[in-house]
Parts: sequence; structure tokens; C-alpha cells
Amino acid sequence: MKVAVITNTYPPRIGGLEQHIQHLALGLAQLGHSVSVLTLSSHSGQHCDGAVPVLVGKSNFPIEDVVSFPAPGTLNRITKWITTNQIDVISTHTRFFPMSYIGIRVGEKTDTPVIHTEHGAGYVQNNSMVIAAGSRLVDNTMGRYVLSHASKVLAVSEESAQFAQRLGAQSPSVFYNAIDPIEPAPEIFRPQHFVFVGRLVEGKGWDTFLDLIAQLRSSGLNVDGEVLGDGPDMAKLQQSIDRLHLRHFIQVRGECSHSEVTAALRASTLIYPSTLSEGFGIVLLEAVSAGAGVVAYSTPGSVMLSAEGLPVVVTPQRTLSALYRATLEYLQSVPAAATKQQLQRWTWPTRIREYDQYLHAVVRS
Repeated sequence: MKVAVITNTYPPRIGGLEQHIQHLALGLAQLGHSVSVLTLSSHSGQHCDGAVPVLVGKSNFPIEDVVSFPAPGTLNRITKWITTNQIDVISTHTRFFPMSYIGIRVGEKTDTPVIHTEHGAGYVQNNSMVIAAGSRLVDNTMGRYVLSHASKVLAVSEESAQFAQRLGAQSPSVFYNAIDPIEPAPEIFRPQHFVFVGRLVEGKGWDTFLDLIAQLRSSGLNVDGEVLGDGPDMAKLQQSIDRLHLRHFIQVRGECSHSEVTAALRASTLIYPSTLSEGFGIVLLEAVSAGAGVVAYSTPGSVMLSAEGLPVVVTPQRTLSALYRATLEYLQSVPAAATKQQLQRWTWPTRIREYDQYLHAVVRS
């Protein structure tokens, strides 16, 4: 089939969503489908990601480095491109991205089925009343339109599926996040080395991560950590490190490649104190596949992986004190690393075959 992935964001931008879409595009291409990506970035152009051509339009009016908007006329240009290239299926991701709305509208104009994957599990959380109200308005208008008009809606967790259904999705199916095939677990463990991975934005938990290390060190534990990620809160993070006297114990890595993230996670402990409406949290899978343990706030992904017996400890509350107690208990009895057998069903080869079945189903319908 000819598949067009229409998305706001794609590598080289780094993030869990971007990795998901890239693995999906490359995996479908390996199955023999002809896959193209139509996306946005600060500079327009065209390049190839392996066998997948990537067509890049210029992004405009970025909001908190999360959402940006395509140029006027993008809907008509993509409609013409879809028709000219005789695309069979359109793939979109995350309901509040403008490119998802464009994908749905293009599908309607060209009578092309659209598979939409929802990666969130609730309304965007933000301390700013303006941003919170604005994002809810977008969800209940454009987001609702995307979810209610897609030919098929997939969701990365049960909670994501429930949220998508609240916004109008008809019978969404769960399509879990995934990781690359598993390497052997490392033999050397360093559970007192803590890692934070994520965008430095409000709600991701970088501040809680620093407070946790400060408290553990104050209690006499020789723990250290590193922060992998960048974002608008970088200056605040640096100030907090100095305020908490952690300069000699915290390494700030900034934006890192996927291989650098994997290397940092190997046999360490991932601290995951996100309070955002995470649909799953791909870094949880990446951590356990790298032989790491995880101490996390309750999210769809952390609860699910913990229930499957993987080395993921979930706090009873989303508070620093609960995280502190859970981390102490974790360090007192570090669980065994995940095995290849435990993680096999979470790998991309398995997930790509599932998506392939959805492609055939929407085309037949």
C-alpha cells in the first residue's frame, strides 16, 4: 500500500512521540509498503529516512516548543499531493496537532481512510490557566473532530482509549507503545545512579527529580544522577541544581540521541515523576529493556509494566514524599532486570504486524 504519515513532528526532533512515528514508518516500509512522511520543522525541505521520504513544511507560531502551525494553503497542497500519488491510507498522531486535523480533512476531501493514533490520556495539564483553558478548547473542538472523523482510532493505552472515546472516537483499539528488539541485560548494576529523561517543561518532573536526589543525599545515601533532555526550563533547572548544592552530583546532558539515552539508562534507575497526561511513556520500556529499574508516579505505562512483573515501582501518590519512600524501598531490594522473554511482546516487529492488519482493515472497509 501507499501510506502517508501526516504529522506535526518527526526526527531529527527527539522525543517518545517522534520515535513511535519513526519506528512505525520504517517498519511499514520494511514490510513492503510505500511510506512517505509529511511533517513540519523550522526549515522546509525534503530528505530520506532510510527508505522513507520525508517532506518538510515550515512550521509557524510555535507554542511552548510543543505545537506549531503549517503555512496557509497546506491543506490544498497536501490534498493535491495525496491525489497525485494515489495514497491508499493516511496515518495521523495526537488529536491536538494541526497536522492531524489537516490529515483528517485531506482524507475526507480525497476519500482516503485515516488511521489516527492517540498518544495522550487526558487534557493537557498546565499551571497556566490560559494554556490549560486554551488546550481544553482545542481538544473539545479540533481534537474532537479528529477523533470522531478518523476511519479508525488507535490509542497507546487503555486510558488513552477511554479518553479518545470521551472525545468522540468510535470503538478505539489499544495499540501499545513498543521498543527495539531486546539486547542482553548488563551484568553490572548501578541502581544508585538515577536518570531523568524528558523535555524540560512543567509537569515532566525534572524539579521533583532534583528534590529527590537532594533528600536522599541528605539522608546519607551516596546517589547521583544525570538529566537527559532540553527545553524552556533549562535555566530553572540549572538554578535549582545550585540552590540544592547538587552541582557535583548531577550531570546535565541536554538533548541526547536515542543511543545516548540507552547508554545512560543501562543498569541504572529511571526516575519518572511525570504529572502530565501521558498516554504510555516510551522511556519506561526503554529503561527496562536496558536492564534498568524504574521508580515512577502512576501513569498508564508504569502501572501496566509493574503489573506484568517488570522492575517498575509505582508510588501510591504523585508526591515527593511518596516518591522518596518508594525509592528507599526500591534501593533496599533492587528487583531483577527484565528478561528478553518478558519484553518480547513489547517489540516493534510485533507491533508493526498489528498495524499492518489495521491498514488492510480500513482499506477493505
